[in-house]
Amino acid sequence: MTLSRTEAAVAQDAAAKIQLDRATAECLASKARVQLAEANVQSAELDLGYTYASGDSRSTITGVDAGNFPAVTSKLNSVKADLTYGVNDRLDVLFTWWYENFDSSDWALQGIGPATLPTVLALGADPYNYSVNYVTLSARYSFGKKPAEEAAAGE
Repeated sequence: MTLSRTEAAVAQDAAAKIQLDRATAECLASKARVQLAEANVQSAELDLGYTYASGDSRSTITGVDAGNFPAVTSKLNSVKADLTYGVNDRLDVLFTWWYENFDSSDWALQGIGPATLPTVLALGADPYNYSVNYVTLSARYSFGKKPAEEAAAGE
């Protein structure tokens, strides 16, 4: 039995496999807490955190001599600082600063606009790359018994 050229191509495509050759990921996260105390300060607490994450993957199509897909990479750096200042037994003032930087390279999205490929309707999405500073200032008030009254009631 002899296969036509089209049937042979379909059979070869059916035998094609996408294989993940290499995927690496690394992550580092750390957090530190510092409590500050002065004679005239109810309480102050500083929380510091850092996160680093990196990912890299490579894929190959075998069976149709398509070769390798380009690598998809991503990297995240994040720093966060929370300061809590106790004004009195019931009132705390909180300040948060959070910086985050994310870079990615994705061949399936990069440079592909809505009409870039003639037979594909793409959405024109770009790889997710951003650098953000986030700042908050808030207050927290506790209702109910004062902590000293709760401790005395428990004895």
